[in-house]
This record gives sequence, structure tokens and C-alpha cells, in this order.
Amino acid sequence: MVGNTLKLIFITNFDFTKRSGAAWDRIMSYSKIFPTDNFQLVFVSSFYDLSNDTKVQKWNNVEFIYSNYKSRSSKLKDLNFLSNWRFCKQVYRLFNKEQHIRYFLYNINLSIVFSSLIYLKIVKKQKVFIEKNELETAIALNFPIDKKSITRRVSSVFVKFLRILFGLKTDFLAVFFNGIIAISKNIERIYNPFNSNVNYIPILIDPENAITSDELVDEQKEFKIGYFGWISENKDGVFSLIEAVKQLSVKHPVSLHLYGDANSDTLKYINTLSVPAIVYHGNLSQDQVLPEAIKYDLLTLIRPDNLQTKFGFSTKLATYLLTGKPILISNVSDHKYYFKDNVNAFVLGARKRIDIAELLKKLEQILLTSKNQLAIIGNEGKLIALKNFSLKEYSKKMVMIFNK
Repeated sequence: MVGNTLKLIFITNFDFTKRSGAAWDRIMSYSKIFPTDNFQLVFVSSFYDLSNDTKVQKWNNVEFIYSNYKSRSSKLKDLNFLSNWRFCKQVYRLFNKEQHIRYFLYNINLSIVFSSLIYLKIVKKQKVFIEKNELETAIALNFPIDKKSITRRVSSVFVKFLRILFGLKTDFLAVFFNGIIAISKNIERIYNPFNSNVNYIPILIDPENAITSDELVDEQKEFKIGYFGWISENKDGVFSLIEAVKQLSVKHPVSLHLYGDANSDTLKYINTLSVPAIVYHGNLSQDQVLPEAIKYDLLTLIRPDNLQTKFGFSTKLATYLLTGKPILISNVSDHKYYFKDNVNAFVLGARKRIDIAELLKKLEQILLTSKNQLAIIGNEGKLIALKNFSLKEYSKKMVMIFNK
């Protein structure tokens, strides 16, 4: 492949007018890894109907191919076989005259994984790669059961069963792609025996985005805790965090500030708290998270120990680390390889359910830590990120993956 430009097609499901969210941040990190002299990067999305009148927009050395027409699909994305099969044919039609081309699937549901595998790889004999940043089965297992009525309970149990079934099939099909990019060592381990091209690429940061707070140390001010992400208990232990801060705020000047999406029941719960120490700010675009996160004394990601958190590796942790602020995390996923309690992070034990007493004890310890020591721990966390998660560290590896 030396001397030739390789065209890498990112297959996504993004609305290109809404460039936000952890998934967008992750794939933008990928786009910065490749050398522009011999890689041409193109983004396509199943969000659009690419059958005709396609347009090209350039942004940050990446081409986005889109149209004014949205793709027609059902709400249950795992069953959009016809729509995604048609989309794969449209994508192939756009690039079938190219000599050096690779496809990279960053759009994980059963129908697009199946369609990409069968149509692009098997029928058209293209080289197609896939990223696994979570196990779909694990996500399905965390699907909540609606207990408001018997009808809703039965309905949600049935939906959960279907999602688990679809997740198992989706996770299994990844084995047959030309290569797998694994965001965690646990995912790398389970796929290694079945695919000869499994590559560990953890959370990524762009060192140029690292920022430093110029805020003066003030030992007396209110201690502000920040959380950014999906507001739920199963994934990030947010309800446990709320309860702990509620109790803590009775004796200490502390507040918890929440940013992110939530379902209607969660929003209703937050709105009925009537606790001044708990503040919900709504959702932010991805480019707003870093400037907002640096305003807080502590950033939290206290994940329960379950299959979703065991195999995932939170991309928002990369954003947290760029601030140089201290982080409070659970010892799940790959955290144990990089973080040490009271050295470069504050670390809780990995438990199936967050231990409120343990969490309270840890938060009280943090509150009693001097601001200067907090700054040291936060900076050590940033140094760990710069050393282990920098884009520059993975550039050669990513080039080798797609040049095989």
C-alpha cells in the first residue's frame, strides 16, 4: 500500500448537522490519527438516503457525504434490514471504482452489522472493519423494566428479551470482520481467539485540547462536583451519587451539578428532589463539555460492576482527564491498569451496586483533602492520559491495522 492513498470510509448513523456526543468525539479522534498524505477519510451515514443528489462537505480534513433526504427506517433499528441493505448498496455504488479502499463500521446494531458483513465483505469482497466499544448484549441486560403496570412490565420484559437476543447476534457477527478495534482489554480478550486482527485502542485524547484552570485556590468556597453523561444508575451510578451528596450537604458546603440526557422518569425524580445541593443543567454539545467541566472541583464516574461497565471504557473519562481536575471513579473496566487511589485519581472498589456508605466515606475524604493536593492528583491524572491515551501514541498502529 506504500505510495498509494488509501480511502477509509467511516460508516456511521450520525446526523451530520448535530456534531456532538461521546460517539462523535470518539470518531473525530480517529479522524485525527491518520496521516493526511496517504489517507483520505470519508464519512457516510445511514441517517441519509444516498440514492441520489449526494453532496460533499469538507470539515477538519474529512469529507462528509450526505443528502437533503433522510433515510426511511423503523424505530427498532436492529430490524432495519431492508433499509440498511439498501444503504450499503448506495455506499458501495459511490466508491466501487476506487482501488484502495477500506470500510470502518461505527454504527452498531444488528441490521447494519449484518448488512455490512454480507453485502460489503462477502458479496463485494471489500475489507470491512468494526469497532467494539461495548458489548451489545451487556447494554441489553441493563435495559430497565417498566413496573408501572402489569401491561408495561410484560411489554418491557419482552423488549428486553429481544434486545438481548439481538445483542448476542450482533456481538457474535463481529468475529467475521477483517479487523476489530477493541476499546478495552476485556473486549480484546474475548475476540482474540476468534479473529486474528483484534487491536486494542483505548479512550483517546488530543493533547492540544488539554486546558488548565487559572482559578485561585480558595479553601473556604463551596465544593462543586460535576457529572457529565447519561443520567442513570446502571451505567454511571448517578442516583447513588445524588443520595450521597444529599446526605453530605447537610454537614458540608458541597453541591452536585448534573449535565446530560435522561428519560422522563429520571427527570421527574430530579425535579421533585427540592434539594439545593443537587442541580440539573440539561444537556450540552460535546464542544461545551470541556470548558464547563473545568469549573468543578471533582469530576465523577462511579460505575457499578456489570457487563456493560466491565467491557466498556468511558470516552467521557478522556474529557475529564484533559481538565486536570481530580476524578472519582470505580475500579471497573481498564481503570485498574492506569489509575491508583489517592495518586492520580480517587478510586472506589468495583461492586454490583454502589455502596453508599463507602461512597460517603470517600467523598468526605476528598472534602478534607487540601486544594493543593487535589490539584496534584488531578494533574497526575492528566499526565497519565497524555502518556497512555494520546492520539500520537496510536497513529502508527491504526495505519498498520487498515493497511493489512
